Amino acid sequence: MNTNKIIEKAKESYDRYFKDAPVFPENHEQDVVCNTEEIEKIIEKKKAQLDGHVENLNALKKEIEVTATDKLNTLNLRKLLL
Repeated sequence: MNTNKIIEKAKESYDRYFKDAPVFPENHEQDVVCNTEEIEKIIEKKKAQLDGHVENLNALKKEIEVTATDKLNTLNLRKLLL
């Protein structure tokens, strides 16, 4: 996988994580009513989603490391052959 594809996957993962972030009212003096049970459910869902997000980013990091190592090895081999 090329670097641009890896970066695109990381962006997609980030966007999925933050796509349903709550929007606060424009009027900052407006009271905000919170349902604590609903908030707890959202927090648990976000924790699980974050774990998946981190796993995805770690997999992408590993791909970047493998790609970088392969390129360095190729460069070193070329230097040896010259």
